[in-house]
Amino acid sequence: MRALLAGLVLVYWLWTSVLAVVPLNRANAFSFPVPIFDLIMGAVFYGESLGLPELIGIALAISGVRMVPRSGIAPPETPVASGP
Repeated sequence: MRALLAGLVLVYWLWTSVLAVVPLNRANAFSFPVPIFDLIMGAVFYGESLGLPELIGIALAISGVRMVPRSGIAPPETPVASGP
């Protein structure tokens, strides 16, 4: 139980440290691979099989991370003034 609590504290501390230097829109994209690691750990440690639905999910998670814009946040659009 103590190891679980220590792990949770460590992960929370790492996440807040990352958010101090990386914009949220880019940092949040790296939460998508978490299910991939879960699937791999289940296959390695518990002998679970990876079928077609799991492989499709892995592909979708990877493509979600790759779609994160690398140029940053777009500037807000200026409102168009309406005429009299």
